[in-house]
Amino acid sequence: MRKRLYQERTTTRIVLTAIAAGSVGILFLVVSSAWKPLLDSPELRSLVRDLGSLFIVSVAIAFLWELFAKRALVAELLATTNLAEDIETTGLSGASAKWHGEIDWQWLFSSCETFELLFSYGRTWRNTNRAYLQEFAARRGTRAKIAIPDPDNRSIVEELARRFDKTPEALADSIKEAERDFVDMFNAQGRAHEKLQIWRIAVTPVWSYYRFDNLAIFTMYKHRRGRLDVPTFQAKKSGTLYDFLTTEFGALTSDETHLARKSFPPAEKPRQAA
Repeated sequence: MRKRLYQERTTTRIVLTAIAAGSVGILFLVVSSAWKPLLDSPELRSLVRDLGSLFIVSVAIAFLWELFAKRALVAELLATTNLAEDIETTGLSGASAKWHGEIDWQWLFSSCETFELLFSYGRTWRNTNRAYLQEFAARRGTRAKIAIPDPDNRSIVEELARRFDKTPEALADSIKEAERDFVDMFNAQGRAHEKLQIWRIAVTPVWSYYRFDNLAIFTMYKHRRGRLDVPTFQAKKSGTLYDFLTTEFGALTSDETHLARKSFPPAEKPRQAA
């Protein structure tokens, strides 16, 4: 959808530019034929007429190149290198060197009904997108499933603490803070039990994952310390990347695989017989 919108905007911009430049060329031709001062100066008249013709011819060539020839050339290059087939198979629909500022999170949250998330704790991401998360949580019919590392699993906490250059205690507190934050956001209308699931996973995440209906976004983790930009990829439904990510997430948030335990909503205690 966004790709089609971008193409439509590009086409509209090219058409409007062509109309404007073509109008200037036509104006020059009319002026060269009707404006008396130019009629009295053959050299200047010829110059204006040639400029008008140049405008019109250049616009025609540029128009054909931008709308047809360039796109055909790009398609041929992709086909020659097999990139088109690979992109179609994997469903890769976008890539960037960093996730912050290059993904339209507002549009994603406002246009989806189901949201899945896997990350360590994401304080910066939560704070940046808090308004979008709150709007999503309050909207009727939305559902969210979130997977976070188990803060009570010492080996996982120690590994993540080394990764994020924090103490294990501080890392565990950050995970618990994220869990409480999500519950509070979804419980603003007292319906968190209906709309939200949180799972504590028993493995160390090796990538972060965000799924909005039919689009999955995943980012890599880094080995160096400190705040660094990380590559971010987008995959659409029906591609192998999307299938892999959603299958992995489904395994992490399932009682059958024993890779996680549900933290929220809490399990109901069985009633004791009277």
